Amino acid sequence: MKTNTSIRILTTALAFGAAALSFSAGAQTSSTTTTAPAARSEPATGTGPVQRAEDATKRAGRATKRGVEKAGHATANGAHRAAGAVRNTGEKIGSKLPPAPRDQGMDSQGVPRVTNN
Repeated sequence: MKTNTSIRILTTALAFGAAALSFSAGAQTSSTTTTAPAARSEPATGTGPVQRAEDATKRAGRATKRGVEKAGHATANGAHRAAGAVRNTGEKIGSKLPPAPRDQGMDSQGVPRVTNN
């Protein structure tokens, strides 16, 4: 679980860092720009600081998703292996025990039979 926590901390720090870069870049732009949409010198799909911050956030989100998927697969694999180990241990112990005496009053599960009279 320590790896999962460190991945979350890393992605959060990356997202905050990207946001901080975009805010500092926005603060450095001149405030005398025109408000007309046709006067923009940079297209909306450019490589400006906002676009870079958005891309960094998307990459961080994808990295988090990949990390969660890997952790899920690792957990499932570990649980499967643990179940197999417990099963094998039970079979080894069972093979060393003497066979149980057959009692006519018990069913195959070892539960006493009840007659319906």
